[in-house]
Amino acid sequence: MADKTIDMGDYQVLADMRMPECSLRILRLSRGKAVNLHVHRKTIQVYFVIEGDAVATVADEDKKLGPMKSLRVPIDTPHALSTESTAIALSISIPPLRLDDQIMV
Repeated sequence: MADKTIDMGDYQVLADMRMPECSLRILRLSRGKAVNLHVHRKTIQVYFVIEGDAVATVADEDKKLGPMKSLRVPIDTPHALSTESTAIALSISIPPLRLDDQIMV
């Protein structure tokens, strides 16, 4: 789940699964809610929109993602995720996401 000491945004974590190779989180975002702009120094992240539409901001560029669309975020790349309506998205982190590797921008 989002670290309570770091304001990662206002979204709901529906599921958080960890494996040796990666971590998977299913996120629900509502209108006006977002995963705030941040970077990972050790983790590649992939956003995959399951339902609804989301906007991924990656390195100052907005990319609209509809259902069944994905986007890879390289290490050290500022990124955020938001929606104008409601969206369910899968966040895949490789290697598994660590709290100390979530750095706000």
